[in-house]
Amino acid sequence: ILEKGQKGSLGGLIREGKWQTGESPYLLKDQKLKSYIYIKAIDKAGNERIATLPPQNLLKWYENYFVWFIIILGIVVVFIVIRIISKIKYQKSK
Repeated sequence: ILEKGQKGSLGGLIREGKWQTGESPYLLKDQKLKSYIYIKAIDKAGNERIATLPPQNLLKWYENYFVWFIIILGIVVVFIVIRIISKIKYQKSK
């Protein structure tokens, strides 16, 4: 069993995905059901099958690091544009 965070979540960046052996019933670490769950079944003949369960609860907008990256980048761009405009106006006024 492998639990892997959603794209854009800090949990997905920090935690490494490691397969764990599990038996039924298996207690999930992510009880909030915000991560992808991969289940690998291997029979006695060595055949493998992987089933994927998507997250039941999606990330909120403020839990997504990509959204924060865009917000901070936007603030930096606005700050730079304001500085450039103020320098141009200051030079024209001389």
